[in-house]
Amino acid sequence: MKNIFSLMLASSLFTFASCTNSSSGNLQNDSTDSISTATSDSVIVQNQNDTASFKATGTEPFWGLTISENKIVLDLIEDSIVVTTPIPETAVDTKIYHIANQETNLDIQIKMSKCENGMSGKVSPYTVTIRYKRPNDLRETILSGCGNYAADNPLDGSWILTQINGNLVKKSDENVVNLNINGNGSFSGFSGCNQINGELIINNSDLRFKDVASTKIFCGKDNVEAQFLALLNDVGSYKIKDGDLILIASNKKALIFKSTTR
Repeated sequence: MKNIFSLMLASSLFTFASCTNSSSGNLQNDSTDSISTATSDSVIVQNQNDTASFKATGTEPFWGLTISENKIVLDLIEDSIVVTTPIPETAVDTKIYHIANQETNLDIQIKMSKCENGMSGKVSPYTVTIRYKRPNDLRETILSGCGNYAADNPLDGSWILTQINGNLVKKSDENVVNLNINGNGSFSGFSGCNQINGELIINNSDLRFKDVASTKIFCGKDNVEAQFLALLNDVGSYKIKDGDLILIASNKKALIFKSTTR
């Protein structure tokens, strides 16, 4: 009866879904139970005084992860692991939380890598890998799934380029450089000669343009496109000031846009 109740409770917390991770590598370890899991669209409800800033989910087995300023909660079918949020290790595209105490060893890796829900087709911008082992566990368990930061994307909308490396952009009806940023983590636009699109990943003030694709129209020497695309691929952060979107590359204000939708 206890097992039946646990399964019913798990079903109420999580939506059955399957997820395909765009990352090509798989974690393999002969001494561990490697569990390939997928995201679901469900959300673990947090205490209102400790609002989650990051959420992730997975299946087989069902699990949910919430990270807030004060605590990390990993909800499993049988119980939950709750720890104080440590200062993470950060790299260009990855954030890692290491927790080691008497109750658990827990590692959480959040990587900027597209993860697609196989049932709904919903795309999440982060791939999550969790490794944990508690005192009574014989082996380490590995979970993987998909996640999102909870904050709304302040970049959503249409933007027209006004400055590039401090120089005003020449405008005409034919070559207005622009970006259209969508809430699903994608963008499209016009780079001065070609149409472009790709993936956009945002975390607080950090920003990355990934998998930038372009049409193949030949551009003249005076076109701004080559410089624009090079800077776009080098963007690492952003800020919004006086309604302008400022994209920062190599610690410089590389690209400045004005909004057409606000």
